Amino acid sequence: MRKIHRSIKIRLTFVTVAFSLFVTVTLVVFSLVQLQQVVRTNLLQSVEFNLHLVAELMQRDIEYLDRLRVSAINQPQTARFLLDEYENARHIRDLHTRLSEEMMQNPVVYRDLRLRRLVVTDSELSRRVQVGFFTDRIPLMPQTLHLLGNFSESAPTGWTGIKIDPLATHTAEPVLYTISPVLHGANGGIIGYVYLAVSTNVISQPLSGYRFLDEGNLYLRVGDVNYQILDGQFIEVALDFADVREGDDVALNAATEIFSFQGNQGGRYLAVLSPLGQTGIYLTQTFPTGLVLQETYLVVRLFLLICLGVFILGVLIALYLSRIINRPVRQIGRQVQAIAGGDFSPNPHIEWDDEFGEIGRGINQLARDVDALIKSRLESEKRKRDLEYKMLQSQINPHFLYNSLNSIKWMATIQNATGIAEITVSLSRLLKSVAKIDRAVVPLAQELALLEDYFVISRYRYGGSITSKVDVPHGLMDCVIPIFTLQPIVENAIFHGIEANGGIGTVTVSACVTDDNALEITVEDNGIGMDDDTIRSVFETDSGDNRSLFQKVGIYNVHTRIQYEFGASYGLRIQSRPGEFTRVIVRLPYQEGGAAHVKAVDG
Repeated sequence: MRKIHRSIKIRLTFVTVAFSLFVTVTLVVFSLVQLQQVVRTNLLQSVEFNLHLVAELMQRDIEYLDRLRVSAINQPQTARFLLDEYENARHIRDLHTRLSEEMMQNPVVYRDLRLRRLVVTDSELSRRVQVGFFTDRIPLMPQTLHLLGNFSESAPTGWTGIKIDPLATHTAEPVLYTISPVLHGANGGIIGYVYLAVSTNVISQPLSGYRFLDEGNLYLRVGDVNYQILDGQFIEVALDFADVREGDDVALNAATEIFSFQGNQGGRYLAVLSPLGQTGIYLTQTFPTGLVLQETYLVVRLFLLICLGVFILGVLIALYLSRIINRPVRQIGRQVQAIAGGDFSPNPHIEWDDEFGEIGRGINQLARDVDALIKSRLESEKRKRDLEYKMLQSQINPHFLYNSLNSIKWMATIQNATGIAEITVSLSRLLKSVAKIDRAVVPLAQELALLEDYFVISRYRYGGSITSKVDVPHGLMDCVIPIFTLQPIVENAIFHGIEANGGIGTVTVSACVTDDNALEITVEDNGIGMDDDTIRSVFETDSGDNRSLFQKVGIYNVHTRIQYEFGASYGLRIQSRPGEFTRVIVRLPYQEGGAAHVKAVDG
């Protein structure tokens, strides 16, 4: 019976369509839950931002104008005028002059003639001084002062309200006014009043750029009185915020208040109240909560259209992907089956100019690599057998040399040739170390012992003209370093530094631990030194001399071996001065416990 394979094309189409449908439904459900709150927040923040913007413009100009009232209250000329029982004309003139100067210095007084009237009068309303831009139909006399407002102790502090200037001649322009008492400096009693009236364009002009909501109302509260702003008019209304509820809406400005209330005609309304600084004046925008739902419906309809478009696009993508994937997958599958059957010949027809082509090229390369690996493995096995045979042969040589050197040592001892015996023992120990060169690390003490054997041979060779000096603290003798790290450096110092200087010199070995916990071993000779070009050439290629006792273990190899083992921050660096010295500094990680470590490596 033929085995039926499940089609990748059908599964891909099903998964893509199902995923698109799932994403669409999930987004719609989640958005319907969250969208209303998002629209509400955006609408409230937009209203608050616009209110705050115009409130700042109003606040700035009102505060500039209010400075005239404060200045008039605090002027010494005001006190002298109000306390003058004899109605001295000089006091009247001085106060009028001072108030006029304050007007001229104020930056907003002359803008659209915003200051209408500034009046200073005594507590009996019998005397007065006024400045401003006014054209009165009724003269300002003691008997007409009461028309301006309530001059009494019960008068509200701050801005009082908006009303038509009762003394104006032609236009019935409303003014924003305030009446403030002037107190006696000694007993605190009221000795007079300051009346300030400004044009309402200080409020209406900034509102010219404000975006009024079609279904909302804008109110201005001055003191305890509320005015509805409608077509540039200020209509006094009685606002009754019933069933006020504080919601979870977060205002952009800490001084802004956001709440909902029950309207007079039913339904819930939202209100955004923004103060004009410390002036006691507030702007309030109200609008029905249904406006939020209208905004939500518009966004939901748009969002549903987007989701429908995403769903249709998902279906089209599924059909397209199944078409462009099906053919390459079949051909790649046939090539993989051929490789599994042992046919490693590449198939150039699966190397297209797309991602599947990359896979095809990778499969062809894999086939070539597997074929080469099989051939290489066979060749490697053959070389391994040859190498094992040579290693068995080479094991005979070290044992023969050890036995021969041991016989030479005893013959030299019997014949009292101590020098030959000493150099033979040193050479024997060096050859044993060479035989164990596969050891990874050794204690610093063992490496220094190997150097001592090498120095013995060198001293006999040069007749004692080469001296060595080891200045290593006892506490560092147990640190572990890679084997044969120092010997190639010392050999280089003798061959290229001291021997070229007549064979007379000193090699000094010292060690210390740096602040960053690294072990630095310094090998210094007083030979001919090196110039900068020679130092650079040392690290560009293997500087091992063919005359070296241990070939292929030159300075370059030591440096490279340390960096391979410990990283680029370690290795060798050379300091030299031609004709004076050469100093090679070996930088290694500081590691203690050499004996235990070497035992573990040997084991």
